[in-house]
Amino acid sequence: MAAKTMIEFLGTFLVLTIGLTVLIGSTYAPFAIAAVLIGAIYMGGHVSAAHYNPAVTLAYWLRGRLPAVGIVPYVLAQPAGAALAALAFRVQVPEA
Repeated sequence: MAAKTMIEFLGTFLVLTIGLTVLIGSTYAPFAIAAVLIGAIYMGGHVSAAHYNPAVTLAYWLRGRLPAVGIVPYVLAQPAGAALAALAFRVQVPEA
């Protein structure tokens, strides 16, 4: 479970870091975000199913594809990765 949780944390961090960075003025921001998301899915899809979003994790659980025990680590790791991405962005771009 530790590997799955780490993949969720890392994938969310990557997607949010790039998403926040390119949204400060790039016309091609959606393409950059999509490219990073696709890369993150290929990186972690075989380990954790690459949810990277608590809503997706909840949907997996509601459909019976994820045991109730598996929800908590995912739902804790995803916002933690997002928070660290926001912090990294704030450090890199303090005026934003």
